[in-house]
Amino acid sequence: MALGITLDELAGRCVVLELQWALDGDDDSLTWVLDLYAIVDAPGPTHSAFRAQRLDRFPATTLEEREHAHASGRRLADNLGVPFEAPDVTDHGGTGGSRWLERAAAGGLYGYPIRWTARWWTDVADRREASGRDTMYATSGKAAARQVAREVAARTVGRALYVLAEGDDTHESHHEHETYPADAISIAQVRALATSPSSLVKVLDLATPFDLMIVFSEAFYLTYEVLVSLATWYVDRDDAALDAALGPKLADTRYAWDRPRRLREAFAAGKSIAALLRDERTHDRVRAFVDLRDLFDLSFSDAKDFISSFEDARNDARLDAMLRLR
Repeated sequence: MALGITLDELAGRCVVLELQWALDGDDDSLTWVLDLYAIVDAPGPTHSAFRAQRLDRFPATTLEEREHAHASGRRLADNLGVPFEAPDVTDHGGTGGSRWLERAAAGGLYGYPIRWTARWWTDVADRREASGRDTMYATSGKAAARQVAREVAARTVGRALYVLAEGDDTHESHHEHETYPADAISIAQVRALATSPSSLVKVLDLATPFDLMIVFSEAFYLTYEVLVSLATWYVDRDDAALDAALGPKLADTRYAWDRPRRLREAFAAGKSIAALLRDERTHDRVRAFVDLRDLFDLSFSDAKDFISSFEDARNDARLDAMLRLR
């Protein structure tokens, strides 16, 4: 076995051997493989009585390879005296995970040790952090981590709260995103007025420093950590210091946050949007994807088609027609 686990270590603990589908390789060259797992008598991430332990991996592209994987697994199961489960040998791939564990009845409560970390911001833009350890009784490690994350979030008062709860082989996160302040001007207006950070904060005139940080983050694609100088300005009103701290940051991200304006103006002038994205050497395709959907009300599939096709000028007419025919 590839991972060096002996028969003696499995004997008495293994209740079933199972082949499970998985993908191997990188995004450009993924291939189907069959992983051989021992389901052992021990608390795991998906069941409080059993856990899956990988023993080996087999190529599974051809029928011959899959037959070899099945024969190897069955031979080991016979040696251990346990049942053997596997997908049909004629299948060419499938859903990962353990079918045996999915069918198993829920186990009893087990006390899973869970570590947690919480991070959040206050109204005055102080970043806070806390951590701890809990024992959570649950029917799976995932359920235990999820419950701890929820309980920590419920007892933590803060903004943009993020909680990570981790067990030995599982983790769950809880993230509370901040909503755009209701009394703030629109993001498009914010961007149009972005002559300098100090002039913009005066126009915004928001109630708390963190509200300012939310607006700047949404409009200019900056993290809260980069925007803490807004809290300093809120106290000392030092325009020069704020412009020195944030002016270059807004300039660095302008190519991205100013794109919606450029797209709107180019579209109104009858110019090719596909050619514009190509000429600008657009690399942040996720944001460009979002811009296309927001501005032109494209479906997910149409926006995906646009982003994957705009680099080839032969597609310009088709892609621009997609926008103008909506």
